[in-house]
Amino acid sequence: MRIAFDYQTFVLQPYGGIPRYYTELARGLQDLGQTVSIFAPLYQNSYLPHLPKEIVHGRYLDKYPPKTIKLIASYNKFVSKIQIAKWKPELIHETYYS
Repeated sequence: MRIAFDYQTFVLQPYGGIPRYYTELARGLQDLGQTVSIFAPLYQNSYLPHLPKEIVHGRYLDKYPPKTIKLIASYNKFVSKIQIAKWKPELIHETYYS
């Protein structure tokens, strides 16, 4: 099964329980033979760089420039929608309240 995770929690939190849960879930699903991708074009989450490179579609930024979080979130929403549509998953798992 092709499973896509969206960008939301990975943009908002560099650390924390929710993004940690999703990275471990993605890793576990891949270990079970599922095709998993996380679509987070620009993210600051510290867990994603530790996943296999084929899972994560995006670029790690250590720190966002001041007062740009709304712009970065809008960019992620726009770009990830296109990426996910092209990838054609069977299941899209949103990681926060959209």
